[in-house]
Amino acid sequence: MDSTSEPIEEGALQAYLEGERLPHVVEAIASSPQLQAQLEILARANERLHALAPQTVIPNSQDLVDVAAGQATARQQLRVAAYLRLSAAGRARMAYLLESQRAQRQGAPTLFLATPPVAAGATKGEREGDRGGAVLVSAELAAHVVVRIQPVAAGLWRLRGYLEQRGEPLGATVVVLRTPDGRRRTRTTDDGGFFAFERLPAGSYHLRIRLDAGVLLTPPIMLGDAQ
Repeated sequence: MDSTSEPIEEGALQAYLEGERLPHVVEAIASSPQLQAQLEILARANERLHALAPQTVIPNSQDLVDVAAGQATARQQLRVAAYLRLSAAGRARMAYLLESQRAQRQGAPTLFLATPPVAAGATKGEREGDRGGAVLVSAELAAHVVVRIQPVAAGLWRLRGYLEQRGEPLGATVVVLRTPDGRRRTRTTDDGGFFAFERLPAGSYHLRIRLDAGVLLTPPIMLGDAQ
Protein backbone atom coordinates (compact mmCIF):
# COMPACT_ATOMS: atom_id res chain seq x y z
CA MET A 1 0.00 0.00 0.00
CA ASP A 2 1.29 3.48 -0.92
CA SER A 3 2.66 5.27 2.14
CA THR A 4 0.67 8.36 1.12
CA SER A 5 -2.63 6.47 1.15
CA GLU A 6 -5.16 6.85 3.93
CA PRO A 7 -4.22 4.35 6.68
CA ILE A 8 -6.62 1.46 7.19
CA GLU A 9 -7.39 0.83 10.85
CA GLU A 10 -8.49 -2.54 12.24
CA GLY A 11 -11.89 -1.04 13.00
CA ALA A 12 -12.34 -0.31 9.29
CA LEU A 13 -11.44 -3.92 8.50
CA GLN A 14 -14.03 -5.14 11.01
CA ALA A 15 -16.59 -2.89 9.33
CA TYR A 16 -15.58 -4.46 5.99
CA LEU A 17 -16.27 -7.93 7.41
CA GLU A 18 -19.70 -6.69 8.50
CA GLY A 19 -20.53 -5.64 4.94
CA GLU A 20 -19.47 -1.98 4.75
CA ARG A 21 -17.61 -1.54 1.45
CA LEU A 22 -16.01 1.90 1.60
CA PRO A 23 -14.16 2.45 -1.70
CA HIS A 24 -10.80 3.39 -0.18
CA VAL A 25 -10.91 0.31 2.09
CA VAL A 26 -11.85 -2.04 -0.78
CA GLU A 27 -9.06 -0.60 -2.94
CA ALA A 28 -6.49 -0.85 -0.16
CA ILE A 29 -7.37 -4.49 0.59
CA ALA A 30 -7.26 -5.43 -3.09
CA SER A 31 -3.76 -3.97 -3.49
CA SER A 32 -2.22 -5.05 -0.18
CA PRO A 33 -1.34 -8.68 0.66
CA GLN A 34 -0.58 -7.46 4.19
CA LEU A 35 -4.14 -6.15 4.64
CA GLN A 36 -5.56 -9.32 3.09
CA ALA A 37 -3.67 -11.40 5.64
CA GLN A 38 -4.80 -9.08 8.44
CA LEU A 39 -8.40 -9.42 7.26
CA GLU A 40 -8.11 -13.22 7.29
CA ILE A 41 -6.71 -13.15 10.84
CA LEU A 42 -9.56 -10.89 11.93
CA ALA A 43 -12.16 -13.21 10.38
CA ARG A 44 -10.65 -16.23 12.17
CA ALA A 45 -10.60 -14.28 15.45
CA ASN A 46 -14.33 -13.64 15.10
CA GLU A 47 -14.92 -17.35 14.48
CA ARG A 48 -12.86 -18.29 17.55
CA LEU A 49 -14.85 -15.87 19.66
CA HIS A 50 -18.01 -17.76 18.74
CA ALA A 51 -16.36 -21.12 19.42
CA LEU A 52 -14.71 -20.20 22.73
CA ALA A 53 -17.52 -18.16 24.22
CA PRO A 54 -20.79 -19.23 22.62
CA GLN A 55 -22.66 -17.90 25.65
CA THR A 56 -21.48 -14.38 24.83
CA VAL A 57 -24.02 -12.61 22.66
CA ILE A 58 -22.13 -10.68 20.01
CA PRO A 59 -23.77 -7.26 19.84
CA ASN A 60 -25.26 -6.06 16.60
CA SER A 61 -24.29 -2.85 14.85
CA GLN A 62 -27.06 -0.87 16.56
CA ASP A 63 -25.76 -1.93 20.01
CA LEU A 64 -22.30 -0.66 19.14
CA VAL A 65 -23.64 2.57 17.62
CA ASP A 66 -25.78 3.21 20.71
CA VAL A 67 -22.87 2.69 23.10
CA ALA A 68 -20.58 4.89 21.01
CA ALA A 69 -23.25 7.61 20.92
CA GLY A 70 -23.93 7.37 24.67
CA GLN A 71 -27.56 6.34 24.15
CA ALA A 72 -27.39 2.64 25.07
CA THR A 73 -29.64 0.88 27.56
CA ALA A 74 -28.12 -0.91 30.57
CA ARG A 75 -28.62 -4.27 28.82
CA GLN A 76 -26.86 -3.02 25.68
CA GLN A 77 -23.97 -1.70 27.77
CA LEU A 78 -23.54 -5.06 29.52
CA ARG A 79 -23.71 -6.97 26.23
CA VAL A 80 -21.13 -4.71 24.58
CA ALA A 81 -18.85 -4.70 27.64
CA ALA A 82 -18.77 -8.52 27.73
CA TYR A 83 -18.00 -8.62 24.02
CA LEU A 84 -15.22 -6.04 24.23
CA ARG A 85 -13.50 -7.93 27.06
CA LEU A 86 -13.16 -10.95 24.76
CA SER A 87 -12.65 -9.42 21.34
CA ALA A 88 -9.75 -7.28 20.16
CA ALA A 89 -11.63 -6.85 16.89
CA GLY A 90 -14.61 -5.58 18.83
CA ARG A 91 -12.44 -3.07 20.67
CA ALA A 92 -11.05 -1.85 17.36
CA ARG A 93 -14.56 -1.54 15.94
CA MET A 94 -15.67 0.45 18.99
CA ALA A 95 -12.67 2.78 18.68
CA TYR A 96 -13.61 3.30 15.03
CA LEU A 97 -17.19 4.19 15.97
CA LEU A 98 -16.10 6.50 18.79
CA GLU A 99 -13.82 8.37 16.41
CA SER A 100 -16.71 8.72 13.95
CA GLN A 101 -18.91 10.06 16.74
CA ARG A 102 -16.29 12.62 17.76
CA ALA A 103 -16.11 13.84 14.17
CA GLN A 104 -19.82 14.71 14.24
CA ARG A 105 -20.19 15.56 17.92
CA GLN A 106 -21.35 19.18 17.70
CA GLY A 107 -25.10 19.14 18.05
CA ALA A 108 -25.26 15.56 16.79
CA PRO A 109 -28.76 14.05 17.05
CA THR A 110 -29.50 10.57 18.34
CA LEU A 111 -28.71 7.90 15.74
CA PHE A 112 -30.83 4.82 14.99
CA LEU A 113 -29.87 2.04 12.59
CA ALA A 114 -32.78 0.86 10.45
CA THR A 115 -32.76 -2.92 9.93
CA PRO A 116 -34.90 -5.42 8.01
CA PRO A 117 -37.94 -6.68 9.95
CA VAL A 118 -38.22 -10.34 10.89
CA ALA A 119 -40.79 -10.82 8.12
CA ALA A 120 -41.26 -8.33 5.31
CA GLY A 121 -44.39 -8.73 3.25
CA ALA A 122 -45.86 -6.40 0.66
CA THR A 123 -44.93 -2.79 1.16
CA LYS A 124 -46.76 0.43 0.49
CA GLY A 125 -46.39 2.43 -2.69
CA GLU A 126 -48.82 4.22 -4.92
CA ARG A 127 -46.75 4.59 -8.07
CA GLU A 128 -46.08 1.95 -10.66
CA GLY A 129 -42.77 0.31 -9.83
CA ASP A 130 -42.71 1.58 -6.25
CA ARG A 131 -44.46 -1.41 -4.71
CA GLY A 132 -42.18 -3.85 -2.98
CA GLY A 133 -38.50 -3.53 -2.26
CA ALA A 134 -36.21 -3.84 0.74
CA VAL A 135 -37.87 -2.73 3.97
CA LEU A 136 -35.70 -1.14 6.68
CA VAL A 137 -37.33 -0.37 10.03
CA SER A 138 -36.40 1.75 13.05
CA ALA A 139 -38.72 0.78 15.89
CA GLU A 140 -37.32 3.59 18.05
CA LEU A 141 -38.40 6.21 15.50
CA ALA A 142 -41.62 4.36 14.55
CA ALA A 143 -40.43 4.81 10.98
CA HIS A 144 -39.50 2.72 8.00
CA VAL A 145 -38.01 3.28 4.58
CA VAL A 146 -38.62 1.10 1.54
CA VAL A 147 -35.75 0.97 -0.96
CA ARG A 148 -36.00 -0.34 -4.50
CA ILE A 149 -33.07 -0.55 -6.94
CA GLN A 150 -33.65 -0.43 -10.70
CA PRO A 151 -31.13 -0.59 -13.58
CA VAL A 152 -31.43 2.39 -15.95
CA ALA A 153 -28.40 2.01 -18.26
CA ALA A 154 -25.16 0.08 -18.55
CA GLY A 155 -23.49 0.42 -15.17
CA LEU A 156 -26.03 2.94 -13.83
CA TRP A 157 -28.85 2.48 -11.34
CA ARG A 158 -31.87 4.26 -9.91
CA LEU A 159 -32.59 4.14 -6.18
CA ARG A 160 -36.24 4.83 -5.38
CA GLY A 161 -37.64 5.00 -1.90
CA TYR A 162 -40.70 5.51 0.25
CA LEU A 163 -40.60 6.96 3.78
CA GLU A 164 -43.26 6.42 6.41
CA GLN A 165 -43.61 7.19 10.12
CA ARG A 166 -46.40 6.01 12.43
CA GLY A 167 -48.34 4.67 9.46
CA GLU A 168 -48.29 7.93 7.50
CA PRO A 169 -46.11 8.96 4.53
CA LEU A 170 -43.51 11.58 5.40
CA GLY A 171 -43.53 14.42 2.89
CA ALA A 172 -41.14 17.39 2.72
CA THR A 173 -38.40 15.38 4.48
CA VAL A 174 -34.76 15.64 3.43
CA VAL A 175 -33.11 12.33 2.49
CA VAL A 176 -29.30 12.29 2.28
CA LEU A 177 -27.50 9.65 0.21
CA ARG A 178 -23.84 9.04 1.03
CA THR A 179 -22.07 7.96 -2.15
CA PRO A 180 -19.13 5.52 -2.43
CA ASP A 181 -16.69 8.44 -2.72
CA GLY A 182 -17.97 9.93 0.55
CA ARG A 183 -19.98 12.73 -1.02
CA ARG A 184 -23.61 13.49 -0.19
CA ARG A 185 -26.60 13.91 -2.47
CA THR A 186 -29.93 15.13 -1.14
CA ARG A 187 -33.56 14.79 -2.12
CA THR A 188 -36.79 15.92 -0.46
CA THR A 189 -39.71 13.52 -0.28
CA ASP A 190 -42.89 14.50 -2.08
CA ASP A 191 -46.32 14.62 -0.44
CA GLY A 192 -46.61 10.84 -0.77
CA GLY A 193 -43.30 10.18 0.98
CA PHE A 194 -41.47 9.16 -2.21
CA PHE A 195 -37.93 10.08 -3.27
CA ALA A 196 -35.51 8.99 -5.99
CA PHE A 197 -31.82 9.21 -6.84
CA GLU A 198 -31.03 8.78 -10.53
CA ARG A 199 -28.07 7.45 -12.54
CA LEU A 200 -25.98 6.06 -9.69
CA PRO A 201 -22.83 4.06 -10.49
CA ALA A 202 -22.21 0.69 -8.84
CA GLY A 203 -21.00 0.82 -5.26
CA SER A 204 -21.98 0.94 -1.61
CA TYR A 205 -24.41 3.66 -0.50
CA HIS A 206 -26.05 4.73 2.78
CA LEU A 207 -29.20 6.73 3.46
CA ARG A 208 -29.42 9.22 6.33
CA ILE A 209 -32.79 10.77 7.20
CA ARG A 210 -33.17 13.28 10.03
CA LEU A 211 -36.50 13.05 11.85
CA ASP A 212 -37.77 14.94 14.91
CA ALA A 213 -36.70 12.24 17.37
CA GLY A 214 -33.37 11.35 15.79
CA VAL A 215 -31.58 10.26 12.63
CA LEU A 216 -32.49 7.10 10.72
CA LEU A 217 -29.43 5.42 9.19
CA THR A 218 -29.45 2.49 6.78
CA PRO A 219 -26.93 -0.32 6.49
CA PRO A 220 -24.92 -0.39 3.23
CA ILE A 221 -27.09 -0.45 0.08
CA MET A 222 -25.21 -2.26 -2.68
CA LEU A 223 -25.71 -1.30 -6.33
CA GLY A 224 -24.50 -3.18 -9.38
CA ASP A 225 -21.53 -5.50 -9.00
CA ALA A 226 -21.52 -4.72 -5.25
CA GLN A 227 -24.94 -6.41 -4.86
